[in-house]
Amino acid sequence: MLLMIFALGCSSASHIIGNWQDNTNKNAVEFTKDGNVVVNSDGYLISGKYQLIGNDVVNLKLEGVNGEMASAFYGDIWQYRISGDTMTVQVSGQSLIYHRTSSINLTTTTTTSTTTSSKPVIITKQPTIIVSSKISPATQSTIPVPTTPVITSVSKVSAAQTQTITINGHGFGNLDPYDGDSNYIQISDITWGWDAGHKGGFLQTSNGVTLNITKWTDTQILVSGFTGKYGNFNLHVGDSVLIKVWNAPSGLGPSSFSLVCGAPTNAASATPIITSVSKISATQIQTVTINGQGFGNLDPYDGDSSFIEITDVTSGWNAGYTGGPGQTPNGITLKITKWTDNQITISGFTGNYVNGLNIGDNILIKVWNVPSGTGPVSYSCLTE
Repeated sequence: MLLMIFALGCSSASHIIGNWQDNTNKNAVEFTKDGNVVVNSDGYLISGKYQLIGNDVVNLKLEGVNGEMASAFYGDIWQYRISGDTMTVQVSGQSLIYHRTSSINLTTTTTTSTTTSSKPVIITKQPTIIVSSKISPATQSTIPVPTTPVITSVSKVSAAQTQTITINGHGFGNLDPYDGDSNYIQISDITWGWDAGHKGGFLQTSNGVTLNITKWTDTQILVSGFTGKYGNFNLHVGDSVLIKVWNAPSGLGPSSFSLVCGAPTNAASATPIITSVSKISATQIQTVTINGQGFGNLDPYDGDSSFIEITDVTSGWNAGYTGGPGQTPNGITLKITKWTDNQITISGFTGNYVNGLNIGDNILIKVWNVPSGTGPVSYSCLTE
């Protein structure tokens, strides 16, 4: 086994200063307080300098080490842990363990080479070590030893489309911001049976609900809301929510975190109120205006949604609602031409409108807030 070298800084390297030997007693390394390092690995002698990098990660480049020797060192970036007198190294999938010792004889050890050469290989050129006091996310994303993610906390998840969900932990890896799906995160509404943001494998989301990821580092992810087809599927206050995160780019994981969906921060605007409804006639094509507040905002559409339902209580049919126990199965839909926080305009019934409205029918209108799903508020009237 060949020795892995660590580059660490002089100013705060007291934990690494000293002599280290592996279990085979063939590989050894000595770090001095002056910033020098002397290494012996199966007869290969290397001397150089080490510098501070911190956070248990080092970035090392050895000039003049190439060919067989270059492959022996696996890679340029290593992670390490020191616990008492034991140092554990992770590099390119390899796990190596060294123990602190009172002294080692590097000069004597190198007098006999384990190579086919009659004399040990001496590398006298000083290595150039490129380090920074803090590893940037871009550098961390190239670390060849990914870790399994752990979610330690998640901020409030509310019944709203646009919100900031902060996921804290470690081992997330690094990703550029994006809006869509990825292989590394999934948010599921367990209560209503839909999920968002994940692609790949048997957990792939097929409903078109995506996520707006505005930050992804090894320790924190920011989700700035739901995108795509959110509205056909939406969160409700009290829903059980499950968040899963995989390491990027290795795919290790997932780590899971469960919580309950809460009310939006602006609870007043999330609670719908109907103050008036215009005349409803016994015709298919007509304009029905619903006035009030707390409706939220929705783009015009022709079909069903999770936010409105019109029921002919007399004839026993309903229109325009999808999702959950109240879903309309008869195919009667609504043409919504305007939806603002204080007014909804319906320009008639569409879809499978066959046995329509009759004069004097008892009509029940229900509206939920967009995007929180809070409600419904109900309003009754008669067709004219």
